[in-house]
Amino acid sequence: MINPNYCPACGNKVTPGDAFCGKCGNPLGGKNPEESVVVEEKHEEEPRRPRRPLYIPQEEQNTLGVIGFVLTMVGVAGFWFTSWIGIGFLFIFLWPISLIVSFIAMFKKPRAFAVAGFIISLLECLGLLIVILFFGALFSAVFS
Repeated sequence: MINPNYCPACGNKVTPGDAFCGKCGNPLGGKNPEESVVVEEKHEEEPRRPRRPLYIPQEEQNTLGVIGFVLTMVGVAGFWFTSWIGIGFLFIFLWPISLIVSFIAMFKKPRAFAVAGFIISLLECLGLLIVILFFGALFSAVFS
């Protein structure tokens, strides 16, 4: 015996008098199928997940590397832009500090700013050492 409350093809519960099963589309014979209008089910799209903000999580930042790089750039820019008024030598003290900070920061990932700060600071300190040795030798030669 056929139960009119269930689709004979898939067993889905239907309303008596429906022309088609809402699940499988099987004609049920409740109404004249030619007179009935078939409406396709609209499947709602899954709601879009909100976009994640573009940021680097704290564990993936190397704050010390950024600080070392910034100290390096301040030291370079400060020396070159203030040497014409005679206080550029004050920024020379930042070079070894930025060298040490950048060296320590190179042991934590990501290393990009730390390596850049270390290399630039190393070149600054080597240049400073060469200048000190040159003027030391010049001073020694003149006054001995």
